[in-house]
Amino acid sequence: FAWLKDTVDRLAQSFSSTQEPEVVNTHVTSPAATVALGLMYLKTNDSSVASRLDAPSTLYELDHIRPDFFILRMASRGLIMWSDVQPTQEWIDNHIPEIVQRHAFQSSDRMEGQSDPNIDYQTLSQAMVCISAGCCLAIGLRYAGTLDKQAHSVLMKNVRFLLTKMSSPASAEEVGKSCLEMCINVVVLSVAMVMSGSGDLEVLRIIRRLHARVTPPEVTYGGHMASHMALGFLFLGGCRYSLSRSNKAIACLYSAVFPLFPSSTTDTRYHLQALRHLYVLAAEPRVLVTRDVETGQATSVEVCVRGEREIKGRTPCIVPEWSSINEIEICSCDFWPIKLDLSGEENNMRQVLAKSGTVFVRRKTGERGGGGGEESLLVGPSSHSTSTPPAVSKESWSCLGKMRRKTTPC
Repeated sequence: FAWLKDTVDRLAQSFSSTQEPEVVNTHVTSPAATVALGLMYLKTNDSSVASRLDAPSTLYELDHIRPDFFILRMASRGLIMWSDVQPTQEWIDNHIPEIVQRHAFQSSDRMEGQSDPNIDYQTLSQAMVCISAGCCLAIGLRYAGTLDKQAHSVLMKNVRFLLTKMSSPASAEEVGKSCLEMCINVVVLSVAMVMSGSGDLEVLRIIRRLHARVTPPEVTYGGHMASHMALGFLFLGGCRYSLSRSNKAIACLYSAVFPLFPSSTTDTRYHLQALRHLYVLAAEPRVLVTRDVETGQATSVEVCVRGEREIKGRTPCIVPEWSSINEIEICSCDFWPIKLDLSGEENNMRQVLAKSGTVFVRRKTGERGGGGGEESLLVGPSSHSTSTPPAVSKESWSCLGKMRRKTTPC
């Protein structure tokens, strides 16, 4: 039996978690290959490569793919087709095959005896929630740190949908609570990435609701890890930092929010837990603060930021990526207007703002001063003249005070 011993030894040497006697264990290799494919063709908009990650449209093909792998496939597809990612529910629904949309969550039909014995309703329901979660992750990576209201709205809609299914005993049994829990974690992380650094109250309520659950076995260590990460993204750097969308930042974020979460503190079977900390490489300071040029104290003013889109708010606030901003305008009626032109690739003012995040402003209110027994009115800087304004007599000052009292404040 020497030949048998040699065969056994050879098989023992070749056996591992990825290489089984004659075939490759795709349950282990598929996630890494999917992530690698997405990062290799990041932002290339290569439709031929992205088509290989589309969800299959037949029952036979759906049965041969683990439902949770659809999250990675849809997310990687979104990274490849970067420009095609849209923060709409229609874009998400377009990636769900017709057969899945038609038969998912049809437990009521089965109870009435109208079910088709050739259809696995559980597989289709799991595929639907996982494909939706993968598309939400693609939206989260695409609009990370942008505070996009449309992306926030569609992601919150999907979170509520999944929470509704989780609270329904029939739906939770049909899909599986562990699968729903994983999808909820992915979508919550996605919306937290979009609103990173904003401290959004609506997202905070969802995170607190998830964090309050302590009932095993549905709520695992990975579930708490996801809610804690989402909370950290939401208040990143004390609401002074946000997430970048550079190639390096996207790769680090994808590794940090890898959608297969551990079941315990020692579970590193699918993902090394230390990689969850890679999000710090995607963080960058993005707070805009305005200070009074005379007192140096921070003050809140109305500001308009123009770039890919126009954003209006009050400082201090989180702004989009500095590289995407073309102009910042102080449009408050209490301060002298300022326009900062940040257009151009190599703009020194943009580099200064990216480091300090501070804009100095001057109030429009006058100050008394001067000499020679007369009081002077200090006027803010003008684009027409930089000389010191002339002194104003006491009579003129009195008339000016009466005019101010009659004038309606802006």
